[in-house]
Amino acid sequence: LPYFYHDDKVITTALDASLAQVNNEFWGVNLFRVKRSTVKLVNYLTDSKDDLDLTLEFGVRETICNKKTFRDPTTCNFKVGYVAMERSCTSYVQILEGQTRVLSIHCKMPSYSSSESSSSEEKFRRTWSPQSVRQDSGRFPSQLEEYGERNKKPNLGREREQWHMPAFE
Repeated sequence: LPYFYHDDKVITTALDASLAQVNNEFWGVNLFRVKRSTVKLVNYLTDSKDDLDLTLEFGVRETICNKKTFRDPTTCNFKVGYVAMERSCTSYVQILEGQTRVLSIHCKMPSYSSSESSSSEEKFRRTWSPQSVRQDSGRFPSQLEEYGERNKKPNLGREREQWHMPAFE
């Protein structure tokens, strides 16, 4: 069986570096704070137990603290309600000769189990993404879309312009 070195200080350092990266690179005006974390993999780079690569999985949630305050996120309360952003993140962190570097980090919307997905809040949060909101979506048709198109007859000021309302399903 492999021996995993789980020094809390090393893990905390790697997690803090990952959270700092999340707060520096991801959009939003408020800080994120870690909700949960798991060490998925530990690779030793040398014979020293101090040089290693860590793969971390952690969840973050938006707090009430603005990023401009430069506060420690652990001192901030979580934002409540369905408007608070949450992300599930995976980071690959290298600790070499006492220096901590986040080599890569990836965050996505969290997935929920089927037992939890019955509430509207979780369904909304699970399915929302910036890519899913299109400017020319069916609910808000542009003037160029076929079913929401204005009548193309020339209007010489004598006729009222007509707008064909799309049917919402």
